[in-house]
Amino acid sequence: MNPYPSRIQRSSGVKRKKRGILVAAAVAGAAVALIVLLFSFIREVDIVIVPYTREVPVSVEMELSNEKKNGRDSFLQTRVVHAEVSDLVTIDVTTQEDRGSKSRGMVKLINKTGSPYNIVLDTVLRGSNGEEYIPTKETTVPAAFVSTEGDVVYGESLIEVIARNPGERANAASGRMSISSVPVEKGDRIYAEIQSPGIQGGSSEVVRVVGEEELEKGRSILQKKMEIALLKKIQDQLQEGEILPDVLLFREEVVGSDPEKGAEADTVDITYALKAEAYPFMRDKMNSILKQKIQQKEGGISQWKDPDYSSFTFAVLERMEGAVSVRIEGTLQEIPSFDIEQLRQKVLGKTFREARRILLAEENIKDVRFVKNRGFREKVPEDAKKVVISIIP
Repeated sequence: MNPYPSRIQRSSGVKRKKRGILVAAAVAGAAVALIVLLFSFIREVDIVIVPYTREVPVSVEMELSNEKKNGRDSFLQTRVVHAEVSDLVTIDVTTQEDRGSKSRGMVKLINKTGSPYNIVLDTVLRGSNGEEYIPTKETTVPAAFVSTEGDVVYGESLIEVIARNPGERANAASGRMSISSVPVEKGDRIYAEIQSPGIQGGSSEVVRVVGEEELEKGRSILQKKMEIALLKKIQDQLQEGEILPDVLLFREEVVGSDPEKGAEADTVDITYALKAEAYPFMRDKMNSILKQKIQQKEGGISQWKDPDYSSFTFAVLERMEGAVSVRIEGTLQEIPSFDIEQLRQKVLGKTFREARRILLAEENIKDVRFVKNRGFREKVPEDAKKVVISIIP
């Protein structure tokens, strides 16, 4: 084989090499042209103007209802959202109560004064043992008097009493008892004496019963858990653009127990149900009403910043079937209007420093920021199409 190519072979190789170079040059040129074309459509500078704003107070009373009410002023139609959650927890019973027998017996009421004395059912008699007793019926103790023989006869009346609390401590064989309704200074003239065979029959039987402590413990365990679950159910039903202040979420809780309060038990099942009725409103609809109110009061606002309703206060004036009347108070930010095209023309071709100085000299402009989308020059393009001005309060 001839190691040296012929003249024809050399000529053919050179042609192929030239064609490759031409194709590569054409592709590169097309790419450059495409890049230039693309960049010609990309704006070079965004100018962000931060204006001075004015706070305008607003206070509106309106009705939120799920029924449409045409022609009503300060009315906003809303949806009524419902949700309900419930759960159960078992609590060990720790409340103790003496369910034993209450002692009882007869006492003699003695009145050494010249006036009769009434004993009513809520009168409390206290023994020397510190225990309290109540009469089983009302009675009147006669006044003391002087007999025909000249002797002083005290007024007396027999009555049955029963211990306020069960237990052996209330058993008493004898002794004097004070009367709660008798003033201290008359205590030695109106009193009671225990009669034979005494006050007896009291016994103790301490058992565990469902009490307020167990109910409150179960409620506290479930309340936070159910509140989170309820809010999630409500949030899942909200539509895009709806706002729900907490004051417009009406909760109703029901706490139950099995067995019921006061029953003997070692454990108790606490049930906790939480229901809610909510009145969310659409942001844009509320914005429209507030804007209308401001226009009536201020004569109109050219532009205004969408309010952050988390800083507003909502006070419920009245809750009705499927509706709620509220007072809404807050502040709106008035945004001054600008002639954007005029501002753009003033800064075309200027450096960022010059453009900033020109814009800050304008009325109601607080700050200016420049955002370059391409290029390295800190200069505003002369082509107005490549300059975008935004007003962001």
